[in-house]
Amino acid sequence: MNQYETVIVLTPLLSEDVAKEAIAKFT
Repeated sequence: MNQYETVIVLTPLLSEDVAKEAIAKFT
């Protein structure tokens, strides 16, 4: 599982803002 897939899995558990920050770090 790559980092992007990990973010997709975790996104439902996080607020949108936190998810966007995590995605920004990975991209």
